[in-house]
Amino acid sequence: MIQRRLKQLRAVLDKNGLKAIIVYPADPHQSEYLPDYWRMRDWISGFTGSAGTAVITDDKAGLWTDSRYFIQAESELSGTEIELFRQGEKGVLGVTEWLSAELKAGDKVYWVAETASVQQSRKFSKALSQKDIILETGPDIFEELWKDRPTLPEATIYEHPIEFAITTVAEKIDALRSKLISEGADYFIAAALDETAWLLNLRGSDVDCNPVFLSWTLVGHESVVLFTQPSKIDDEIREKLLQNGVEIRPYEEVDAAVQQIDKKSCLWIDPVVLNCKIYDLIKCKKLELRSPIMQMKALKNTDQIQHISKAMIRDGVALFRAFNWLKSEIQKTGVKESAFAKKITFFRSQQKNYIGESFSAIVGYKGNGAIVHYHPTDKKSAVIQTDGMLLVDSGGQYFDGTTDITRTIHLGTPSNQEKEHFTLVLKGMIALSLAIFPEGTTGAQLDILARQFLWNKGLNFGHGTGHGVGYFLNVHEPPQGFVPQIHSERGKTVIEEGMISSNEPGFYKAGEYGIRSENLVVSKSGPYEGYLHFETLTLYPFDRKLIAEELLTEGEVKWIDEYHHLVFNQLSNFLDKDEQQVLKDECRPIKG
Repeated sequence: MIQRRLKQLRAVLDKNGLKAIIVYPADPHQSEYLPDYWRMRDWISGFTGSAGTAVITDDKAGLWTDSRYFIQAESELSGTEIELFRQGEKGVLGVTEWLSAELKAGDKVYWVAETASVQQSRKFSKALSQKDIILETGPDIFEELWKDRPTLPEATIYEHPIEFAITTVAEKIDALRSKLISEGADYFIAAALDETAWLLNLRGSDVDCNPVFLSWTLVGHESVVLFTQPSKIDDEIREKLLQNGVEIRPYEEVDAAVQQIDKKSCLWIDPVVLNCKIYDLIKCKKLELRSPIMQMKALKNTDQIQHISKAMIRDGVALFRAFNWLKSEIQKTGVKESAFAKKITFFRSQQKNYIGESFSAIVGYKGNGAIVHYHPTDKKSAVIQTDGMLLVDSGGQYFDGTTDITRTIHLGTPSNQEKEHFTLVLKGMIALSLAIFPEGTTGAQLDILARQFLWNKGLNFGHGTGHGVGYFLNVHEPPQGFVPQIHSERGKTVIEEGMISSNEPGFYKAGEYGIRSENLVVSKSGPYEGYLHFETLTLYPFDRKLIAEELLTEGEVKWIDEYHHLVFNQLSNFLDKDEQQVLKDECRPIKG
């Protein structure tokens, strides 16, 4: 099937005088998770990971992805001609380097304009131009190839209640306009889907797991226009938007709207998110800066943090019941990874304010745990038994917060090596949790805290230590996080008060097991003037049988014991007596 699709695509390229095409996993809004309509990369390659770029020439094809997806890509590309390029490994050519080596001067490389951000296309174009190779962006050529292509989603838009949103639409619009004025801009176009959702206190379900909807918002000093499918909005929401001065127009009319902006006006755009199609339609002056909304929504206020703290209690209860069910069930019969993922969703669905998953659960038993972003399916799923390691990374969307937690447990008797690796990872998490750092500190400066104990043993992990998390929004929210790359956005972003981030170091032994421990933390001021620290939000115990006590310092033991004491106190009131006893045992002191 993939070979047939490649042949058809090459015929279209040849007809249009093109020598290659870049197929990037993106929609017109540079979303991480895509509506099915925009999964062209998946369709042409068979690879389904969230990160990975396909490149097809007239006689070769490649797929570039990072270490999180190496094992998955090997499996999904098997039997096709598509070569896997392992990004980050020594000697592996990047996309533009490979194209420069494969093509000759004057050759044209194509990129669907709606899926290419301004920043990415400039970067690729500059690299290719050094060999006089031309990068050309244009219409979606997959329209003529993908005969059974899914339609665009049409799910109903709903409100994020003000009791949870806290800040009104009017207040957010006023704050945004103040930023426009300060930068000398007349308009701003919100291209990222979560930015419109945040600004207008609206949510949707056009994208799996992210409560957003296909939309653009054009904000001026005296006008706000929401571009989305009008049929998605009911009369009540429509009236509230109108009261806030928000005009509603069809999604596709954004093209004409940006063209019609007065040439003397200045439009603020975010080149990281805005796609080339929209950019090329703009006739007025442009101010190119990162989105003001991105920074505004990254800073959660005190009331929102209180809400998410309550959501974490309910999330912890749900996870406790899911793991309790698993440990009981595997004594009778094995449980498929996919079945356990569904059970976690079920227990979360029993909790107040639950809306859905924040991402598809990662449930990796034994060797599958070493596949960083492994997702079991009913057809391809290991059976969890009463031995070995199990890594579970899952999260929920609630009206009062977004959760993301990873726990690794052992279902039998762990080896000394498994305990050592688990404890080294846990020590790194604790070190980052306890960090006290001056204002102005970046994510890259803090990342080493989580890796130091692994590094001391010549070990490491290939992914970032943490990412920003939205408030009933995207589970992966820019700009902040913890990564070793000092020039990346997450690496160079300053950690500020009110940011919620994940803290998730790991270690992966291919074919045997994966280990990751993840809590969400919020940055707060203190304990000294001009300094910040982290407060842990997530509430669920660590597997004590995997902790090598001899590797812990007194300070680390104190942190674990205090954390487990907090977990028990927060969750126990929502459990029955039998459940309380189980949790009490899981939370008993290290020396107890």
